[in-house]
Amino acid sequence: MTEHKQWSSTSPSQISTFRDCARKWYRESVLGERAPSSPAAERGTRVHEQIEQWLMNGIAPTDGTARAMLRHLPPGGSVSPDHVEQSFDIAPPGWVARVRGRIDLIDPTTNQIIDHKTTATLDYAKNEQDLATDTQAIIYSAVALSGALGIEFSEPLRFVLSYGTTRGAVKTALVSRTFTRAQLSEPLARIGKEVAKQKETSSALQWSEVEPNYQSCDKYGGCFFRDDCTQAQRALIQVAEPSQAQVSSFMSALRGETSSKVIIIEDRPALKIDDELDLRGAAYEQTNPPDGLPDREPLPEDQQPARRLPRFRWNDKSLSQMKAPELIEAIHELTTIMSSQTRATYESQTAHLTRDTMSANRERLEILHKITYGITDTPKETPTMSQDDFFAAFNASAKVQEQVQEKVQEEVQEQVQEEVQEEVQEVQDIFSAHRQKAWIQAGIDGAEATAEEDIEPTSQYHTPSTILCVDALCSIGESADLLTELAPWIADIERRHNQPISLIQYDEGWKQLGARLASQKVWLFSKNIVTIESSHPLYRHCSHVLSALADITIKGTR
Repeated sequence: MTEHKQWSSTSPSQISTFRDCARKWYRESVLGERAPSSPAAERGTRVHEQIEQWLMNGIAPTDGTARAMLRHLPPGGSVSPDHVEQSFDIAPPGWVARVRGRIDLIDPTTNQIIDHKTTATLDYAKNEQDLATDTQAIIYSAVALSGALGIEFSEPLRFVLSYGTTRGAVKTALVSRTFTRAQLSEPLARIGKEVAKQKETSSALQWSEVEPNYQSCDKYGGCFFRDDCTQAQRALIQVAEPSQAQVSSFMSALRGETSSKVIIIEDRPALKIDDELDLRGAAYEQTNPPDGLPDREPLPEDQQPARRLPRFRWNDKSLSQMKAPELIEAIHELTTIMSSQTRATYESQTAHLTRDTMSANRERLEILHKITYGITDTPKETPTMSQDDFFAAFNASAKVQEQVQEKVQEEVQEQVQEEVQEEVQEVQDIFSAHRQKAWIQAGIDGAEATAEEDIEPTSQYHTPSTILCVDALCSIGESADLLTELAPWIADIERRHNQPISLIQYDEGWKQLGARLASQKVWLFSKNIVTIESSHPLYRHCSHVLSALADITIKGTR
């Protein structure tokens, strides 16, 4: 049996586990029994470690999730070690135990604290409203505002959760909420009461004495202690074994042996049957209908069972499967063959629908469907449509259908043209901004160098932009391969160390190449466009230098 330990401190994760299942918390935090680490937990730990190295030392992460999460973090190597993975251990006033934890990132310049989270999908991410009652957000914000971290924060303090997904294409998101000291007082008092319950529960001598929560056994892939709880529950159900006499009596009954017990039947006088008793049961041949109605009389309308409306189908498609053109086509075709009275009912029930959106058209079709099956109060009339009227209505419906199709095609074509024009305009704006930047810079350089000389705008202002393409394709002849351009430098480093650059230590190999690139401070390649793959060690170790030299960096999707 695991040794019982003296429990004296809690944490946000302990409080969350205690809320979920007190027995699981007791075994983990009091008895010290830990479940084996899962692959998801190991992945989260690896992401935290790589982000930590990036913030303090500028070492680029190799994990895809960690790389994607860098877009929401400060530049590499720009954060003090005192502001990364800062731990705390304090005793809040009125609490029966100390609270401890570790804050992933402290950013005093923006007055916020950040915690990194990995998740399979953003569907599990918390929102701003959840943070108002989140235990971690409340405790971390209270610790930061109390000055226990040695940093003065102003009110309101912003608590941020930085999410990164681990399945499929990596997605990131930021969820934040601001807190003041006044807003934290009530939630802290509530959490303090839960800590008092933890202290009381920790005094149990055995884990079986702690109340479990069987609804949490299957959460997060299944509880590690689930089998132990099941066996303990079965041990509580005790069934008494039958005695030898009971077994013998049962076996004798099966063999048909006569029992020693005698059953005495009491003698009673014969029942006298009254002459007025209805022996044939004629009174039961006509049963009373409900509510005292005469036979075969229909039920009142308010007591009749509701009619079940069949599911709407149009060309083997339900309402949820129909697209906008199909909705319009169905409405036009159904309303064309309507009678005057039915049309009046339809128009009165759809008067509130003034827009032609997909939701409004679906509602119109639902009303038409109900009118067709007589669910609504539609005046009944005898159909009197002649053959000529029928073919006239059919031809009108075909004409309307053609008009609808032409209108839909025109709308789709206009939409495609607008999207293409927007994309073209966006690209033109990007290159226009870079040309303007080059124009201004060229004008400043020319004014300083030759103040009295005339400068030709066409030769000075329209300098082509330099572009770094990462995992992107370019036309042959318009770009140069970065490895080919730097081959002489790489060969020089390999010659001095007498081994390939991939085997040379980082400080003497890739770092020297990056420093040599940075010292140039100009675009020294034969083409204005160079290409490199993100998986190559040259890009992983010198990406920041290459991005600084290029005017534009284009990253493709792998």
